[in-house]
Amino acid sequence: MIFERLIFMINNKVTVTWVDALLYHPDTQNKIPSTMRTTGTLVSEEGEYIIIEDQSTIKISDGSEYPSGRKPKYFTIPKGFIQKIELAKD
Repeated sequence: MIFERLIFMINNKVTVTWVDALLYHPDTQNKIPSTMRTTGTLVSEEGEYIIIEDQSTIKISDGSEYPSGRKPKYFTIPKGFIQKIELAKD
């Protein structure tokens, strides 16, 4: 299971691969969820989500920064969206 070793990653730099939620609207061109990669310090595991501090996130398909033009101090990722989490390679 992805989360069984999560407690040992708290306060360490991690890389999380996850699938973003998809906004659906009949006029939407792209109906495929984006796979994202977030790197930062795992500060907490809270029930159904994790919290990453001082994160950097990119959309894997095109390398674009997410969220565009902003860099939040904390980033929350629902556990159900996560495909892989590992200690970051510096």
